[in-house]
Amino acid sequence: MRPFNHTGPRQSPEFVCSRLARQAAEIELGLRPPLIVAGNTQAVRDFSDVRDIVRGYHELLEKGEPGEVYQLCSGRGVSIDFVLRTLLDLTSKPAGLQVDPSLLRPIEAAEVWGDYSKARLAVGWEPRYQLVDTLRALKDYWLSRLS
Repeated sequence: MRPFNHTGPRQSPEFVCSRLARQAAEIELGLRPPLIVAGNTQAVRDFSDVRDIVRGYHELLEKGEPGEVYQLCSGRGVSIDFVLRTLLDLTSKPAGLQVDPSLLRPIEAAEVWGDYSKARLAVGWEPRYQLVDTLRALKDYWLSRLS
């Protein structure tokens, strides 16, 4: 199985969605100034909910063809800027953006997304969670954890 980027509650803030969601929660709780620090917000990635990915692992391990490669993904690319703007829309306080050069990667693919059609054909798998719902759950996790 080839999972693409996935996220959800309890993910380490070492990963971009969780890092941004944690900062949004900190801003909402008044724990940091209203400024999100990020790297390259123009990068496009295919983000899925971890619950969809785990379900895909289970279904493909049970019913998939051994030796075949299946992509588990949303099938669409979104920019980090979209993730950031979505999180800010879910936050009660406005915030700005500061790009931190230390978070920029010297070599990075501009756009990465996948195609889950093979998994759908093999076992009927497709994502169930919308990215906005996943990001809401992730931000709510950080609000709860930091309160």
